[in-house]
Amino acid sequence: MHQINSASANYTPLLIFMSDGHNGDGDVPVQKIRSMYQNYQTRGFKCYTILFRTASSPRLQGMAQACGADGSYTHSVDEIQLVQTFSHIASQCRVLDTMVKVF
Repeated sequence: MHQINSASANYTPLLIFMSDGHNGDGDVPVQKIRSMYQNYQTRGFKCYTILFRTASSPRLQGMAQACGADGSYTHSVDEIQLVQTFSHIASQCRVLDTMVKVF
């Protein structure tokens, strides 16, 4: 979060969270993403949650829903759909400079 806070206001914070759907943290991820969204919503914060392989994950859906219209949940059942998901996310983004290297 320090990098986001110290970055130029021209940057749009983006979170991509991919999981197999197994989580032992309870609702902690949903709460953390909700907090991030509230802190960075004015900067255009976007959240993409991706479920890979597992049948379903209400928690990942909840993480995306915590960001309202700025959250997106995708279920990719195989490698082809996963590539399509990341290609879609990339098509929605612009890299302004080398900020990506910071992370």
